[in-house]
Amino acid sequence: MCPMQIPTKEVQVWVADLDMAPGWLASRAHCLSEDERTRAARLLEGPVRSRFVAGRLILRHLLGRYLAVAPEQVGFVYGAQGKPALAAPDSSPPLAFNLAHSQALAVYAFAADTVLGVDVEQARELADMPAIARQVFSPQEWQTWQALPAAQKAAAFYLGWTRKEAYIKALGLGFSYPLQRLSVALTPGAPARLLGFAAPQEASRPWTLWPFEPAPSAYAALVVAGVGWSFCLSSWTAE
Repeated sequence: MCPMQIPTKEVQVWVADLDMAPGWLASRAHCLSEDERTRAARLLEGPVRSRFVAGRLILRHLLGRYLAVAPEQVGFVYGAQGKPALAAPDSSPPLAFNLAHSQALAVYAFAADTVLGVDVEQARELADMPAIARQVFSPQEWQTWQALPAAQKAAAFYLGWTRKEAYIKALGLGFSYPLQRLSVALTPGAPARLLGFAAPQEASRPWTLWPFEPAPSAYAALVVAGVGWSFCLSSWTAE
């Protein structure tokens, strides 16, 4: 089996639908680890559980193709905030990956010899959107968001949310990172940028922020350490 290649300084992003047929899930359930089966069993039966299982199976399938191993041979370790990494990073250079999902929409990002984070959100009506924005946006972001026309506020909310989430996922910090001390550009149509950081030393480290649209009415962002990256967006389909 030949590994699927990632060119130098390229991030490969895959978009997948997690609503897989029950037969497809059942035929590949043996690929899951005992830990993944336990986690799935804790979830309510129905879409939440089946989408979790599909998400893990698709991740294993993609990693198996990159590493040239069977999906069930892929092993994981987890950071303090739950960010997954390869248990035995035997690829050279080492393979970095991250994933996110919103309802049935999932995105997976892969690159060599770096750290990265990705987030996705499907737009939906949120009655408490102003309260959430006030809680997670920095003073600079909140001022910008309040000044936007009403028609742009929802898009700006999701642009800001996904960009902040992708960054803290790249760091592997989860919500232990003080979101109000991180600022991003969130005005629709404006260039995507990271504007301010919780820790001064983070400002000296170069990051690339790439917003993308994985599906209609969906917002996504990827943050990867370093500059000079190119991005390849593909759709994953079951074999």
